[in-house]
Amino acid sequence: MKRFTGLTFVIALFSICGFLNAETISQIGFERPTYSTGNLSGHNGWFNSGNVGVVENKFAFSGSQAVLYDTSARAGQYFNSYEFSYSSIHDPNQLVTLSVEAYFTGDSDEVWEALSADSSKGFMGQLQVQDGIATFGLADSNIGAVPVTFDAWNQYSMVLDFSNDTEAAYINGILIGSSSFVTHGATNLTSTEIGYDEKFGKASDDGYFDDLSITATTVPAPVPEPADFSLVACGLLAGLGAFRGRILSAVSGR
Repeated sequence: MKRFTGLTFVIALFSICGFLNAETISQIGFERPTYSTGNLSGHNGWFNSGNVGVVENKFAFSGSQAVLYDTSARAGQYFNSYEFSYSSIHDPNQLVTLSVEAYFTGDSDEVWEALSADSSKGFMGQLQVQDGIATFGLADSNIGAVPVTFDAWNQYSMVLDFSNDTEAAYINGILIGSSSFVTHGATNLTSTEIGYDEKFGKASDDGYFDDLSITATTVPAPVPEPADFSLVACGLLAGLGAFRGRILSAVSGR
């Protein structure tokens, strides 16, 4: 199923946002030859808290490979971190969008970490799924609550506006929550994580991740109320477009 065609993306992006610059930081489809099957850790900047995330070729959002987390493998907190480099200093592209496609079979006894962001100054935020609800995790609390459809691919996105020190989280383009930066004074991004944040001992669910995208764009000129969130919406559109130029064959079931 195509969610967003390349033509629709171009029309929407330029008509709504009027971007002049766009910067692709990373686009990862977990495909060969760059990614071979087996442990994700050790591939192109990925490391982990345990060899749990594996590249597999049986089930994917697009292409033929994705990353699988089998929560029955072990209890604890297991995720993979991907290191990259972005600095807002002297960079006109101040709006950064991180986006990933994820497929969870359930969350019977775990908290999925769909996506997170860190800077050299510390934690920036994370998208979590627990009890069928997606929330935006900040320093000391979680905000927002959007229901998640299991056994289906969903797109999770974070948009960070370094010109205004604000951030927002989305699932399938639906706003979960927004906040000022939880790490004040952050000027860069250094890593993102995927995996499961907790497991209480009885979980047997699977989580698949595919098409990780990190992009940066210029921030449009300020607009009057009530369009306060047009900036983060534009950033989300940019992230959506990073992979929409490819043929996306979303699988509706296992």
